[in-house]
Amino acid sequence: MTKVQQPNADSDFFSKWHYALWKAINFGHEMHGSPTDKKTMKAFQRQCHRGFDHAQKLLLELVMENRLNNSITPKEQKYRELLIRKVADSIAYSICGMSPSGLAPWCTQQTPIHIDLQELEFTSKCACKLNSDSKDQFCLIADLTSCIHACDILRIDFREGAQRISTMEVKTGPKNDELYKSLMDGVGKRVCQHYLVEKHTVKDLKQMRRMLSQITTNYKCTTKFLRNLQKIPNEMSWYPAYSSRSFAPGISKAIASAMELGAAGVLVDGCLLIGLGYSKDPVEAAANANLIYDGFEKRLDGESEVRRFSPIKDNLDAMVCVPFCVWNLSLDERVLLARREVVMKCGLIGDRFLKLLKENNCSFEFATRKETALYKQQNPGKSPWEWDHRAIKLGNLIVGGHLIQPLSTDLVHPAAMAEIICAKLNESDMDDIESASPNASIVINFEYL
Repeated sequence: MTKVQQPNADSDFFSKWHYALWKAINFGHEMHGSPTDKKTMKAFQRQCHRGFDHAQKLLLELVMENRLNNSITPKEQKYRELLIRKVADSIAYSICGMSPSGLAPWCTQQTPIHIDLQELEFTSKCACKLNSDSKDQFCLIADLTSCIHACDILRIDFREGAQRISTMEVKTGPKNDELYKSLMDGVGKRVCQHYLVEKHTVKDLKQMRRMLSQITTNYKCTTKFLRNLQKIPNEMSWYPAYSSRSFAPGISKAIASAMELGAAGVLVDGCLLIGLGYSKDPVEAAANANLIYDGFEKRLDGESEVRRFSPIKDNLDAMVCVPFCVWNLSLDERVLLARREVVMKCGLIGDRFLKLLKENNCSFEFATRKETALYKQQNPGKSPWEWDHRAIKLGNLIVGGHLIQPLSTDLVHPAAMAEIICAKLNESDMDDIESASPNASIVINFEYL
């Protein structure tokens, strides 16, 4: 690894983003390497938290600068904000067990929460103060992320030895303290409604309802997180994000070829077409990628329907996934993708992917267009992947897009994805797993500032 040069005030957005990404992802390893014992692990954790803190402060600056930048289009502003939030997602991913299952409990909405700059500034002051108290803890501002919706601050804490995950709601001031105490007192008396109505105004009651809703949501999310954390060791045994199940190494080689020749192509597992284009001009890079991809499709000569997708776009739009910032590519390659100097166009060949599924003893077929439309109407949050408006079906069950999503968002091999889908459909019930995670002693704690 090589140290990234610290940008100055006049540096462009992507130089600052590059530096924030390095701080968030590589800083701990850069300073201490891989920990080998308790002492080096402690130093490594502290250095990671320093990197997280530096990255978060820079991300806050980037959010402000991006909102005030009138020289770019609203579409470009939105794209850059998603890039900023994906770096924050990468920190959350590290905190929550290096698995999408660790992120899922905190995600309660289909889209990222809008960033309110005033609220962000207030929350950031609380988080920065806590982060300055000790490097054995780190407080992540939830509004900076795409995927954490259930709290204002997510904190990881090693001050008592064992890893401790806690969430915080930022409500300060004597009035909120009074309402929170009264709310807890009323709940304790089990006469909450009558007790509170007698003591408080309508405005106070509305604020207490919001508080109670936050506490209830937080309790549900932390309970689900603890349950999901128990699954991660088992899950990772068949779905390690960065090993032979990722086709990122093949992408890395193709990027090197594209940088030399202008374009390159990859065929993965006989069913995934990938065209890569390179140029300092994003428009030309996209044209080069399309040139290679279209050449692949012409060779099929109508053999099968192809489902097109863009991994970077899908990753930025996804709430729960392996953030592209931690894909198994070099830091420079990830920055090239973010700058759109390298553009990747992909397509999954329907019939050939079905063949992979059948090789794993799953008898899949295409649903009718009517069945697919009905499924989409009944499951708006789980739209299936479609080929010519036809989804994949197992018996009477249509496979939701969320089961295939890791192929486009996490660069998982199609053959591995076929194994994963079949394993998920054949397993009894993951919620029955009761074994605790061997990685850490986890204590869930809710705090109200």
